[in-house]
Amino acid sequence: DYFGENALLRDEPRTATITATTDIATYKITRKKFQELGLNEKLQFANRSAVGAGVARKVETKEPSPKTAEDRKCIETALKNNENLQTMVTLDDARIKGMIDVAWKEEVQP
Repeated sequence: DYFGENALLRDEPRTATITATTDIATYKITRKKFQELGLNEKLQFANRSAVGAGVARKVETKEPSPKTAEDRKCIETALKNNENLQTMVTLDDARIKGMIDVAWKEEVQP
């Protein structure tokens, strides 16, 4: 799934707080890289009702994480198989590669 789309598309602070019930790893993309890839012109996110209200905070940007071939394939498959994302846009291989290239890995504790 995805979250943070308002911040990517409209330069707004994030409006959701995500809480994991198990350990997960996520990938992030900055608004600047999102725009450089042209995704702001290609994606339209479905309206979703927030479950809770987030608090604006400073966004931390990190250098892209190294990724193994297995990591890259896992991310590519997840992007291509995400039903929510696929209802809004069909990502071509170049855009998927670009997203994978600039994403960084982040460990999230429950």
